[in-house]
Amino acid sequence: MDRWFRRKGYLQCGFHYCVTRSGITETRDHQTVGAHLGQYDETSVGVGILGWDGKHSDTLDPLAKANFLTLMEMMAREYPHATIHSAPEFLATTGGYEPLIELATEANKHVRKS
Repeated sequence: MDRWFRRKGYLQCGFHYCVTRSGITETRDHQTVGAHLGQYDETSVGVGILGWDGKHSDTLDPLAKANFLTLMEMMAREYPHATIHSAPEFLATTGGYEPLIELATEANKHVRKS
């Protein structure tokens, strides 16, 4: 993921965290503004889920999903008043990204009952 961002001209990965089936990696300190959501970079923590296109729910590895929900629990403790959103919610069109939006909705419910 870091190489992809560097090829695009960034100094490092734009996400603060990358989630895979094998775990969670912090790639950028929270005090460093991310490069993942344009005008919202300064007020958000970016999380990339590697190996998933965000459009086809059957491509999301169950272990990656579990790791994502674990990260959301940790983040909810650190930022108790924050809400979880998917990038398409902030874009001009969300067409085709319903599974990603559903995952954000599920994560909000998950952390509120933790």
